[in-house]
Amino acid sequence: MNRRSLVWCIDEDSHVVAVLSFLALESGTIAATIPKRPKAFALCGAALLVAFLIRWVTVVAGETHEVRVGLVVDHEKLADGKASFERFVKQIQSQNIAKEYSFSVLTDDRRGCGVDREQGDGAFVAANLYFKQKITSLFGPMCHSDLEITGRLSNQWNIIQFNFWRDHRMDIDLQTVVQMSTSSAVNFAVNLAALLNALNWNKVALFTCGKCFDDEDLAANRYQIVNRVLNTKGMQIVLNRDLTTDEVEQPHVLADILNQTKLQMRIMVPFFGRDLTHYRSFVEAVKISKLDPEQYVTILTVFYDKVNVTLPWLDGDQVDEKVKANFDRSIVMVNEYYNSAEAAQFIRSLSAQDPFNAQGYLQLYESIFVDLTMLEKAANASGEAEIFRNGSFVRSMMRNVQMRGPFGPIYLDGNTQRLSPFAVYYVEPQETRPVPFVSIAVTVQDPHSGEPSMNLVDSDTNTNVSLMADIPPDMPTCGFNNELCDQSGTIIVIASVMALVVAAIIMFIIFRKMYVHRSCF
Repeated sequence: MNRRSLVWCIDEDSHVVAVLSFLALESGTIAATIPKRPKAFALCGAALLVAFLIRWVTVVAGETHEVRVGLVVDHEKLADGKASFERFVKQIQSQNIAKEYSFSVLTDDRRGCGVDREQGDGAFVAANLYFKQKITSLFGPMCHSDLEITGRLSNQWNIIQFNFWRDHRMDIDLQTVVQMSTSSAVNFAVNLAALLNALNWNKVALFTCGKCFDDEDLAANRYQIVNRVLNTKGMQIVLNRDLTTDEVEQPHVLADILNQTKLQMRIMVPFFGRDLTHYRSFVEAVKISKLDPEQYVTILTVFYDKVNVTLPWLDGDQVDEKVKANFDRSIVMVNEYYNSAEAAQFIRSLSAQDPFNAQGYLQLYESIFVDLTMLEKAANASGEAEIFRNGSFVRSMMRNVQMRGPFGPIYLDGNTQRLSPFAVYYVEPQETRPVPFVSIAVTVQDPHSGEPSMNLVDSDTNTNVSLMADIPPDMPTCGFNNELCDQSGTIIVIASVMALVVAAIIMFIIFRKMYVHRSCF
């Protein structure tokens, strides 16, 4: 980073005779203004030499500024959070990113994600780190209840906060928290909206199961966020049914529920887990209830799985035809962001075996990468090396921004929410593996105003997929309640015609009797 310094030169009477201005560059060169008076020249020359030596030492040795960061983790998920953080910083700085900063990672080795009576531990740790340790950025907490508290506080504290793990219901309201998860409810909902738009659907039924996840409150928050995002995208949620674990695990019970609600929906989106194995009962229930695949469509989601997505009907090369038939004609959305070779190599370096925990480390690494990259960018833009103390300024540079991340492109929208396109597949009956269906891409400009604005849209559709031959509508022709086919006018006309016919018949009978009666006389 370039810095300008001044050397003041004085004579024997302590009068200022010259001001030497020099610009110390990263290359070590110095630009200077040379005074004309010989005595001043000698004095300033000596000062210049000293200044040059000092600057040379700082450039070669590496002038650093300490950045104190707070890390609040769930120790059961990220057992070596602090050690990993420090290792990640070294790896990123070895790429010549923000090398002028030294990071002091501060955490609590015991607290981080409390439950029951200890709920709120993460927020307590964050506040303690801010007031006592003077942190200027915060990574976490990992519990959503703590995120709701600290998300408001970080704005008042004017620090940067990264959420690399959980959702919380204020995600789309708070611009103070940088949401880095590719599996966030916001990112999923924007992907779902792009898929629905691609197929000209805007009415959808959601089947949820809060108790199917390890954190029921978190699941409820996710559903709430999905609802709100879909509504802002012009989607209509025609049914929102929350199920118990018993209902989800019993296909016949689920089938009864589907038969009870089949007149209220056509496009079904269940939320029961992170991979396809959690939806075996649902797709079996669809078959049992005999919902016509030409009228009803199921959209399943893989939020995160191994590089090769687990297919419940495949065991090696062996195909379970019955299970496969249940999944046939389903649309599958898959978060494939971390399927790159770089991500695979990173995962191999971790001690974490669970894919979900591995995703936490991946997104923590990316959060640190974004933080360092933006600190350097903010310092260059402001000319202030310690601009990291102004969280709102640094955060303002993270809105509607795209960058090349360690595992692929990173996009942050205007609310510092991460957008990452999902892959979309279709399970064809005659194919063993799902086939690519709809491609989703990131747009960086508002199509109307031309202003920077991140969004996800469909960019291409595989028209060879059998579903495209006759795309089912998202509601019956006459609406779910026959509201689009009002037959009252037709009924009145038919009733009037029938009344006239009856009247004519009666009149005919009366006149005939009168005629017969006259003939008898």
